[in-house]
Amino acid sequence: MSSPTTRLTPHWVRLSEVEADSTLFIAETVQSEQDENRAPVSLEGAQSMPCVLYESESLVALTYVSESIFDLLGFRRDAVVGWRSFWRECVLDTDFALFEEKYRELDACGSTSFIHRMVNSSGLPVWVSHSLKKHLVNGTPLIRGCLVPVGSDKRVYALDQNVVSRFVHKLGNHFQLLTLIINSLKKSLPESRETEILQDTVEKAIELTRTFSDYNQLPSWMSEIQLFEVLKAAAASRRASFLAKRVALEEQLDHVLEDMTMVGDPFLLEVAFGQILESALDATAAGGLVKFDGKVEVCNTASSVARLRVIYPGCAVSDDDHVEVTLPPVSSKKNYDGLGLSVASRFIEMHGGLLRIKSRGSQGTEVEISLPLDRTKELSCA
Repeated sequence: MSSPTTRLTPHWVRLSEVEADSTLFIAETVQSEQDENRAPVSLEGAQSMPCVLYESESLVALTYVSESIFDLLGFRRDAVVGWRSFWRECVLDTDFALFEEKYRELDACGSTSFIHRMVNSSGLPVWVSHSLKKHLVNGTPLIRGCLVPVGSDKRVYALDQNVVSRFVHKLGNHFQLLTLIINSLKKSLPESRETEILQDTVEKAIELTRTFSDYNQLPSWMSEIQLFEVLKAAAASRRASFLAKRVALEEQLDHVLEDMTMVGDPFLLEVAFGQILESALDATAAGGLVKFDGKVEVCNTASSVARLRVIYPGCAVSDDDHVEVTLPPVSSKKNYDGLGLSVASRFIEMHGGLLRIKSRGSQGTEVEISLPLDRTKELSCA
């Protein structure tokens, strides 16, 4: 991001729905009590609330923001005011269309509210409840809004486990029956083109079911783990596939990662990075090179973030698709129904992280991952 920052964001205060609604009501009351003739803004009583209050004359830039943005998002207040691309850079790409739609609603409704993700100064996603109103001050439209941090668990783990598990189980039974029928047809019609098509269709459906089953998983064992070991395991388990296709995998993981730990499910994280590497391999021609690098960024004495990248020469993701490809069931491959990068994105977000895909033009594609870490030794910012 272009804006300067001074520290990493502390853990968000998670509010219940009632607490969030109450905070929104208080913030709205404070704002409504301001003089209609636009006297100097005085929101000192609201500074201690777990929310960020702001004003803007358009979607472009903020003209006022409360000091609480420093504690809740990690940005300096003076750096945010006037930052013309603040919303575009800090609202998560996949949520920005909803963000723009809600702003357009203000012309007809005058007020609106919604829940979306923002990216804090550490490059990590946070869920916020966003309430905003349009006012007329001396004939000039003025937008006043409030951002309240909310817990992410319900939104990240939104799938109904029992229903989906039963659905997958029933699909598996049907696939077993279909496979028996196909085997019988092969014996009587060994050269049938129709049998081959049926076989291919069933195999794709089975693979989709397996991938969706992976997508549906939740962390089963959260503990302190070494991220470095997870990354090495993901690369080692896919190396044979890289060799078979004659694609080089170059690892450049900072040795500092060896001393860093985080709380998470090592299996789901290994699946996530494995899916990213597999997507890079699929998009890279024989003789190509896939780079897998990582480093640690530390900006205060309590928090640090792992920055990881997978860079490959293929253009598996076009400029138009780089936002949607992490949303199921979107796929960057023709005639393919898998959930590859959406599985990786979901598992990364379960661990408080963020996955973003960038097109590098003629140089290929970059997948960038940010994950929160716990520090285990003294480090300093570069």
